[in-house]
Amino acid sequence: TVAVCHIGVMRVLLAHATGWDFAGPAPFQIKRNRLYLLDISPKGWAAHPDPIRLEPRL
Repeated sequence: TVAVCHIGVMRVLLAHATGWDFAGPAPFQIKRNRLYLLDISPKGWAAHPDPIRLEPRL
């Protein structure tokens, strides 16, 4: 399990998982307060289509 908070690192990981080569617009949007899940296996990387919105606890 890895948690990453820097947007630059998140873009690289999501680019790898989606096959985006940084040419043209990104096929994803990175937003604050979201949990982006990646499946990493011997078959390859895959990003879950919908990030999970994180709600603040009071």
